[in-house]
Amino acid sequence: MAGQTRVLIFGSCVSRDPFNRVGPDNPEFALVDYFARSSMASIGLAPLKGVDVSSIRSPFQRRMVDRDLRKKFLPAVKSLEYDVLLVDFIDDRFKLIVTNRGQGITDSTAFRELTFDLATLRFKKLSNRDDLFRDHWKKGWQDFLATAGECGATRKILINRVYWSASDDEGNPFPDQQAITDANAYLDWVYDQIAQDLPTEQFLEYPRAGFIGKCQHQWGRSPFHYVDAVEEHCLRGVSAHQLMIGA
Repeated sequence: MAGQTRVLIFGSCVSRDPFNRVGPDNPEFALVDYFARSSMASIGLAPLKGVDVSSIRSPFQRRMVDRDLRKKFLPAVKSLEYDVLLVDFIDDRFKLIVTNRGQGITDSTAFRELTFDLATLRFKKLSNRDDLFRDHWKKGWQDFLATAGECGATRKILINRVYWSASDDEGNPFPDQQAITDANAYLDWVYDQIAQDLPTEQFLEYPRAGFIGKCQHQWGRSPFHYVDAVEEHCLRGVSAHQLMIGA
C-alpha cells in the first residue's frame, strides 16, 4: 500500500509485538521481515554449518535458529527494501556459544531443543557479563554498521531503547530483582557503545517509569512483555523516525 512505512526488525518481541496492532484499520506499517533469537554478538561470527534444525517444534523458532546458524541477517540488510531498521537487544540475554574455529550461535531456548551434540565441538559459552562476549558484540555491531553503510541504510537504523521492568501492571514485583538490575546495566553499556556511532535522534526513547509488565500479555508475564502503552509509544516513534529521515 502506498505510504506505508516498511519496517525490518532485528531484536525480540518488544519490537515485533507493536506491529500486531497493524491491520486493515491501521495500515500505516508493513513488516518486511523479523530476525529474532539472535544476539548482536553472534552476527559477526562465522556460520555454524551442518546443524539439523528439524527437531525444533515451532516453525518460527526453527527458522530463527537456522538464520542465526547461517548468519542471514547482514545479507538481508543489503537485499531487502525497508524504510526503518528497528533494533533491540533483549535477546542479548541469551548466552553466546563460540567454537575454537570462530563459529557462533546464540544459546536461545529454541537452540537448546536441537538434538545437536555440542560435545562434538570445542567451544566456550559466554554470558553478556563476560569481556569476550562484549568483544564479539562490538565486532557484530561494527559489521552491522558497515553493512548498513554499504547500502545507504545507516540513517534508517532506529535503536529501540527499552529496559526490563521491575513490576507488573498489578503492582507486583518480578522475581530476581538483581537479575533485572544486571540486565538493565548491560543494556546501558550497549546504549553507551551505540551512542559513539549514532546520534541521539536514532534512539527511540521512552519514559523510564513506563516500562511495566503486562500480566495478561499474550506471551505471559515477563519483565519485557510490556503494557499496551509501551507498544503504542513504539509505533509513534517508528512513524516519527520515518518522517525525520524522509524530510
